[in-house]
Amino acid sequence: MGGQKYPVTLAEQGRKLGVSRQRVWQLQRTAEGLCQQCGVNPRSEHSTAFCVECQDSNRERNRKRIGSQPWRPGGPGRPPIGLLTNNRVRATVSDVTNGVEK
Repeated sequence: MGGQKYPVTLAEQGRKLGVSRQRVWQLQRTAEGLCQQCGVNPRSEHSTAFCVECQDSNRERNRKRIGSQPWRPGGPGRPPIGLLTNNRVRATVSDVTNGVEK
C-alpha cells in the first residue's frame, strides 16, 4: 500500500519540505535533547536550543557585535543581578569597570 514507511524520519520530511541540510541537522539534535549549535552537550534548562557554553558564546558575540557597554551606576538600565543586595546597588563605577564584585 503506497510503499511509504512509518515513522518518516526528520531528514525525509525536510527533503519533502525543502528545508536545508543544516536546519534538518539542528532539528535532529533538538529532538535528541542536544545543543543545536555544537550537537555535543545537552541543552541548558534555560534554553530550548543551546547548551550553556554555546549560550554564553552567542551572548558575548552579540554584545560585541552591537557594541554594548558595561552597566554603570546612575546610567540607564537595570543593575546586573550580582550587584544587587536588598534592592540596593552595592558596587561602584570602578568595581563594575574592573570586573570586581564585592
